[in-house]
Amino acid sequence: MKLHASPTLGALLGLLLATDLIPAASAAFANVKEGDAVPEATLPTVDGKKEPLLGKAHVSVFVFFRPGQEHSRVTLEALGQAQKEFAGKPVRWTAVVSDHFPSADVLADVKASGFTGPVLVDAADTLYGTLGVAMQPCIGIADKDHKLLFYQAFTKINYADVILARVRFALGEIDQAAMNKVIDPPAATQGGEAQVLRRYFKLGERLYKAKDFPKALDSARKCLEHDAANGACNGLMAAALAAQGSCAEAKLALEKALAADPKDPLAAESKAACP
Repeated sequence: MKLHASPTLGALLGLLLATDLIPAASAAFANVKEGDAVPEATLPTVDGKKEPLLGKAHVSVFVFFRPGQEHSRVTLEALGQAQKEFAGKPVRWTAVVSDHFPSADVLADVKASGFTGPVLVDAADTLYGTLGVAMQPCIGIADKDHKLLFYQAFTKINYADVILARVRFALGEIDQAAMNKVIDPPAATQGGEAQVLRRYFKLGERLYKAKDFPKALDSARKCLEHDAANGACNGLMAAALAAQGSCAEAKLALEKALAADPKDPLAAESKAACP
């Protein structure tokens, strides 16, 4: 099955933004601001069922994405990991995609990402237009009354951490101050080597959990270019190498990781794979 529709304003805006013709800073839910009620909608899913956008969960997280786009891939992977972290908690996870895209492409990207929530197909970009979505990917988080708490456009730094912090705040697990520390870290921690290391490690960790071991290894190496003795990055490198059967190299990285942190979890996985 192929999902077709004539291009609408929402679709064209998304395509323009994906090619960097619209600055990311302008992207948001143009028609729904934080504090407004998000209109409920029941749509067909990519696998032929019907599901609501929000439902009755305490917290609803929904993402607008497009297949074949790198930022959307990273976003779905981040949400897939978040689903695992919040397993058993009252959080609903939903993805929305335009019917402009072939269903096979949508299913392939979702499966590869690890995201397991329903994927709603937005016919003629009706929901895109209702909310005024001008960016893909873009995440919305709503409470049990369907009030929009946050929308979160894609960012290249700390994206997964920001999503987790916003959901934790919505669940009442952290307060505003704790969330703000993640979203807007103190100036002393922004930029510089520490931020670069963290970015490469977090990306590599997500790739490793998604079983994309070659790309996880690449991130580990970039991390170690900035600090060859970093324990977490060495642990990531050891785990990525071990997962690919390169035990001799993995053991060298493992030694450095354990020297920095004997309880490093990724180092432990490497040791189990290459005893």
